Amino acid sequence: MPGLFEKHPRGFTRAVLRAPTLLYRARLGRVLAGRFVLLEHTGRRSGTVHQNVLEVVDHDDAFSRVVVCSGWGERSDWYRNVVADPNVSFESNGIRYRGVARRLAPTEAEVALQRYGQRHPHALAALARRMLDKAPTGDAESLAMRVAAALPVVELIANDEAPSTDS
Repeated sequence: MPGLFEKHPRGFTRAVLRAPTLLYRARLGRVLAGRFVLLEHTGRRSGTVHQNVLEVVDHDDAFSRVVVCSGWGERSDWYRNVVADPNVSFESNGIRYRGVARRLAPTEAEVALQRYGQRHPHALAALARRMLDKAPTGDAESLAMRVAAALPVVELIANDEAPSTDS
């Protein structure tokens, strides 16, 4: 059986995974508010704008800082695009932001995933099950640590919230 990261989803699975994007395009993104974010990014080769709906792992109260995880690993097209060009737009909780994307350090990712596991223990276990060869064992902390070590966790920060790069 091929591993999770070996190929992109096709057919029915792809259609199901793309359905939330259609909700956002129909201006119905509020239905998914709080749990999903619409990410708009630039293609690393094509230069065209792409959109993906991603599950929110963590966020601040205003949703101007949102943390997402690349469930398909470093091969995910959206992840590779934001690494190439971290300038993004995202819509979260009915508000559209321009901002930047940055990969969290493993310790930061682990903290965000632990909070996610406290709120959604079954979802964290499902994510761990997909990325591991065997059924996940352990508590939310150990699962968060293993997921953080295996998958890229990215923070989307609105420009007015983004840390300054000036010296």
